[in-house]
Amino acid sequence: MHKVIGILIILIFVVAAGGCASVDVNKRNEEIKKYKNVTVEKYEKPTALEKTENTVIEKINVPTSKTIDGTIEAVVIKPVIVEEGRKYPVLYLLHGIGDDGDDWLNKAGIVDIYGKWIERNKGKEFYIIAVDSGNNGKSWYTNWKGEKHRKYESYFIKELMPYVAAHYPVETAKDGNGI
Repeated sequence: MHKVIGILIILIFVVAAGGCASVDVNKRNEEIKKYKNVTVEKYEKPTALEKTENTVIEKINVPTSKTIDGTIEAVVIKPVIVEEGRKYPVLYLLHGIGDDGDDWLNKAGIVDIYGKWIERNKGKEFYIIAVDSGNNGKSWYTNWKGEKHRKYESYFIKELMPYVAAHYPVETAKDGNGI
């Protein structure tokens, strides 16, 4: 339990400090426009943590075109009450080797922890995106040399982040994103 609380404290610090990969905002906004019409589907995988009254869990499948063959899933955890017109910070959670985005739900209990955060910090809500890394959890989120369709870092920066920004009311500036 102490390990999970420690992880959450670090993650909150990253969001508060504005840690993020360096992204050209103009290029990113162009990428965002491409994904305006892609649908988002409800997260269906049953989990005991899904029942918190403060969060909504969704699963998204971001279609990839340039960087990876197929699609990669991500879990979106957001507050139940989303204020119209407000832009929320977003925290991208990366899993360890051999895991996937669901492990933030099933192993780390992030939904329960985040639900408690919302209860104690009204007005400071943010979105959480738990990303699958690809290659059965063994991509290390990197672009593979010589592999045209195994560009996982490019997928993350050029496809996933713009997709999230196009479908959710999240900050797009560097200081509104934490990884």
